[in-house]
Amino acid sequence: MREINQRFWDAMIIKSWNEFGNSFSLGTACKYEFGVYPRELGILRCEGLFKQGTRVWVARQLTPLSERLWITPRNKQVELLDWLEEVKLDCTVNRKADKYGQEPIGRLRRNQLHMKQSRLSYDLGKSLNPSNMWKVVK
Repeated sequence: MREINQRFWDAMIIKSWNEFGNSFSLGTACKYEFGVYPRELGILRCEGLFKQGTRVWVARQLTPLSERLWITPRNKQVELLDWLEEVKLDCTVNRKADKYGQEPIGRLRRNQLHMKQSRLSYDLGKSLNPSNMWKVVK
């Protein structure tokens, strides 16, 4: 096991971002390297990691890092580690990015309600159709 090191954790975040990794694989890699999961590390940039992709987490919690990762080419991303040490960036929820995370959930709920309503309308129409009633002489 490796000694807990902020710079190495930041390098793991950048690597996972480049590989389109998810939070589970990043947490597992952290457990393998440090022996504990990220929230037990006691260092910066490890809050709110689970149940999402790494790029989504970085965009929501570490917005300035996300913007720099999009701009910086891969061969120069090592310089971002020095920048992160200077800035001391920590996890904060970006309300604008949070809004975009909630939109698909609302859309899914609306679609589910629409499906229920259309199924109910279909069943109701079928049951009220005179050609389907067994008491009516045809």
